[in-house]
Amino acid sequence: MKKIVRKIGATAKEKAFKFQKEMRRNTITAISAGFAFLIALFWKDTITEIVNDVISKIGIPSSTLMYRLLIAVLVTLICVAGIVIISELLEEKEEKKGKK
Repeated sequence: MKKIVRKIGATAKEKAFKFQKEMRRNTITAISAGFAFLIALFWKDTITEIVNDVISKIGIPSSTLMYRLLIAVLVTLICVAGIVIISELLEEKEEKKGKK
């Protein structure tokens, strides 16, 4: 009977530790995402000003749908490139960890 209780206690401890670790990881992810969103909000105005300047030099009226579409495409391309670069850097880091 004592063995069963010890086994149940050990299993409960292990699951609680895994839960705590996962909770901590998810909390860090959520906080990081919040900071990333805050950074994006601050950069939004700067990027809009730069794009407005470039678009006005090209000659596209800033009130058109084409203007908004162009901005969306440019920002998307830049963000996707950033995600790809960061993903590759993280993969390289993980590979180096695995080799050690």
